[in-house]
Amino acid sequence: MKSTSGSLPFYKMNIESHVIEIYTDGSGDPISRLGCWAAILFIGREKIILEGSAEETTHQRMELLAIIESLDHVQANTIEGVINVYTDSQYAMGLIERSVELKKLKFRTLNNKEFRNEELMRAFLERAERPGVSFFKLKAHQKVKEGNYNREVDLLVRKSLRQLVNSQTPDSSAAGQQDAPL
Repeated sequence: MKSTSGSLPFYKMNIESHVIEIYTDGSGDPISRLGCWAAILFIGREKIILEGSAEETTHQRMELLAIIESLDHVQANTIEGVINVYTDSQYAMGLIERSVELKKLKFRTLNNKEFRNEELMRAFLERAERPGVSFFKLKAHQKVKEGNYNREVDLLVRKSLRQLVNSQTPDSSAAGQQDAPL
């Protein structure tokens, strides 16, 4: 995981309670099975960017991982406060809505088969249900420029994924794919 931060160093802080805002996104390339995720966290006046990538993954896994890693970052740094998570992931929001049913079925389908992302689904719901954590569904890919952190995190993810895919593709620049949209 890569982390960048504006202003002061960010080690094991214990900040008085306040609102922590987290914007997340994830994306996957179905052909290469590479994926990237990113999160923008606002803690007090500080803006922190977290990023990561994975191989043999999917878009849905990256969406969940962005949220999991963000919430883990807040907990690992003993930051206290109300946490508002903003996501455009219908998948993540659907898991929250179906959490009671998923637990009742023990994360199995009606045919008693495992869900593909069972371990991430469990990890996600465990964190999503922590006291003080709230989720807000955002419309994806809004073009508003000023203060649109959902758009900013989306652009971060797409740029990272494009770079990752191009670094794995032999001679991608010669094929004119370097700046191809995902």
